[in-house]
This record gives sequence, structure tokens and C-alpha cells, in this order.
Amino acid sequence: MPAPGYLRFAFADPANARFLAFGFAMTFASSVGQTYFIGAFGPALRGEFGLSHTGWSAIYMAGTLVSALVLPWTGKLIDSMSLRTCSAPHGLRTRATWFANAVPNSGKLGYLPWVAE
Repeated sequence: MPAPGYLRFAFADPANARFLAFGFAMTFASSVGQTYFIGAFGPALRGEFGLSHTGWSAIYMAGTLVSALVLPWTGKLIDSMSLRTCSAPHGLRTRATWFANAVPNSGKLGYLPWVAE
């Protein structure tokens, strides 16, 4: 049985495996945000803004369609950048999100000088 195309691509040149690993890592890192956010906070947002399931789904659909429409331009832009330049802002946003999620649940915030206990 012949190897799938991505395996031939990965093993044709060692640099190709690096690109595939980067793509896998970025996909894995970004999928948690949208999926987790919608699953965890969707019911609370619907309740807060008085949205029906249909209304919330329409907002989610609009966001998905807008991101799909922008994808050809952002893909072209990313293709012209190095992996380091492309992934650095993503890493910073990820770390900021981790920090923002940790602060409300930390219990005692005395280690942050700008937050009053």
C-alpha cells in the first residue's frame, strides 16, 4: 500500500516535517479557543443577551463566514512570512489568554501588585 501524500511530503525533505509539525501545532493550539469558548460560555452569553439558539447560531455562523472570507488574504500573507514571524504573535496571544484565565480563578491575587485583594 503506498504511503499517503502527506507522509511522502514529510519524508521527502527534513524541512518538510518541520512545516507539518508547525501546522499541526497551530491547528491544535487554535482549536481549543473557539470550541471551548462556545461550549463553555455559549449558554451564559445567550442568557445575558436574551438570544435564542437560532440567534446565537446566526452570530456564530456570521463569525465563521467572515473568517472564511478573510482566509484567502491571510493565507497569502502568511505564505510570505517566516514561521517565526507568523507564530510569535499567536504565541503571545495564547500566553495572554492563559494569564487572563488564571487570574480570576487563582483564589488569592496578592502576587499581582496592581490587583487589590
